Amino acid sequence: MATLPVGDRGQKKKRIITLVLMAIFLMSASFFLIDRKEETMIIVSFPNGRELETEVADTPEKLLVGLAFR
Repeated sequence: MATLPVGDRGQKKKRIITLVLMAIFLMSASFFLIDRKEETMIIVSFPNGRELETEVADTPEKLLVGLAFR
């Protein structure tokens, strides 16, 4: 197995660190840029006292696709 010269190894390490930092920056930036619209949640109360928190499909797209697989 051929070994890289010390200078090439340093550049490769620097490139990997730069890519990792860029990936972390992009993921953290996307966290703040996503549209966080409050979901429509209601609580359904049954006669026996049990409560169920449910999400409402209130747009035509949600009705068409459904609320599964998210």
